[in-house]
This record gives sequence, structure tokens and C-alpha cells, in this order.
Amino acid sequence: MVIFKLIRVRQWVKNLFVFLPLIFGGKLLSESGVWHGLAAFICFSFAASSIYVLNDIADRESDRQHPLKRNRPIASGKVTVASAGIISVLLALVALAGSAVLLPESPGVLWIIAAYIGLNLLYSYWLKHFAIIDVMVIAVGFVLRVMAGGAACDIPVSPWLTVMVFMLTLFIAFAKRRDDLVKISSGKKISRRSVAGYTLGFIDQTMSLLASAMIVAYIIYTLQPDVEARFDSKYVYLTTIFVIAGILRYMQIAIVMKDSGQPTEKIYRDPFLLGCVICWILSFIFIIYC
Repeated sequence: MVIFKLIRVRQWVKNLFVFLPLIFGGKLLSESGVWHGLAAFICFSFAASSIYVLNDIADRESDRQHPLKRNRPIASGKVTVASAGIISVLLALVALAGSAVLLPESPGVLWIIAAYIGLNLLYSYWLKHFAIIDVMVIAVGFVLRVMAGGAACDIPVSPWLTVMVFMLTLFIAFAKRRDDLVKISSGKKISRRSVAGYTLGFIDQTMSLLASAMIVAYIIYTLQPDVEARFDSKYVYLTTIFVIAGILRYMQIAIVMKDSGQPTEKIYRDPFLLGCVICWILSFIFIIYC
């Protein structure tokens, strides 16, 4: 249906980041924690969809020049701008009201979602035009997802988790900008203004830097005495295998295969990458809870 394509339900997988505090906090088997995490996931999904619609409204003219985005509901004319605007506002209101109703004991979630919506309003109409700032705003959005999950489940979000999520999503955002440059070099028209501030060399070096920093940070995190004590296991570091494999695979997709324009689709469709994610989750759960 057009409405599901408009609000990008397939992109809701990104909001699974709200469950990271549950996993790293060792409370994934807590029934109340799971329900609170699910409530935060639902509310954040509506908030994210509101922003997707808003961004499509702002980008409708440039999307019509894009080889893939021109098929989006607003750009293709299947949904009018007025209707899309109403849907965007309703989704935002549902997200805010839902967080207040479903998580009344966690008011922080409402404020985090409000901050996410406000930040992305600035992104849609201003910040996305500036190189580096555009990708950093995207990464901050994922950090806010993690913070919302922590607030909903009453689990403090560690600085390590915050930094790793920021670097991971910054890495993926740069890979997406790389895909834009590849498309431009092949003659396709990409109207994103911020792309002018990037080169393939700069992005490749930046991705390598972020990949190295992520791996080192993750290894150090898993070897921390307090982490071993919290999880009652000295083998958390073994999950690094799947983290390294996943990062290298994504770099391969971006640099060798030159196809990093749809991050969410890659997780769905690439068996190697999907296997890394699943194995990381299962290994982490096994080490912590078994």
C-alpha cells in the first residue's frame, strides 16, 4: 500500500536500537523491560515515520530527478503535499502522546522523541545541506534512539555504548554519501548539496578511521572489568569476531561493490551481513544469559 511506502515501515528496523540498553544492561529477559522497550520502539517508529514524510515533502523536487527516489509517493504524485503534511503531523502527535500514555513513569522518553523531531526538522530544511554536519545529525538520531530505550527501561546508557553507536551510524552515513558520489561519477544526477563537500578519497579515509576506532573501542569495552562483572562472563570479547566481520563486509559493499546506498536493504538482502548481525546477537545473548 502507498501509505506503508510513504511512512517507510521497512525502515523501522533502525529503531531496534532502542533495545540495545536492554541487551548491554543484561535485562533482555526482563518482562517489564521488554514491554517498556517495545513501547519506546513503537513511539520512536511513529516519530521516525513523521520525519521520513517531512523529508520527502522537502525533497520532492530533487527526488524527481533521482533514479530511485522519483518513485516515492510524494515525488511521483501518488500522495499530495497537503495530505503528506497532515500525515506527518499526526504521526508526530501519536509518537509524543504515545510516549506519555504508554510510558508515564518515563517522561524522559517524551523529551527525547521531541528532541529527535526538533533536530530532524532542522535537518530536513537546513542542516542536511552542510557536509559533515549532515551525517553527524543522522548519527545523533541513532544515539537518541538508544537514549530513549535506556530511559524507557530505566537503564543508564554507558558512554561506551553511546560512542560506539555514534561511530557505527556515522560510518554507515558516510558509506551512503560515498554511494551518492559513485552515482554522480557514473553520470546520474544527485541533487544533494552536501555531496559537494566530499570526495571518494576523503570518505574512504574517514570510513577506515571510523572502522578502526569502532573495533578498538568495542574490544576495550568488552574487556572492561566492570563489564565482565556485570555480565558474569569473561568471554564477551568473543563477540568482537562478528563485529569485525560485519564492518569489513560493509566496507566491501561500499568500496568494492560500490553499492552502499540503501543500508537497511543491505541488512535484509545480504546474507553475509545479516548473518553477522544475527550471530552477534545470538552470541551475545548466549554468553550473557546462558
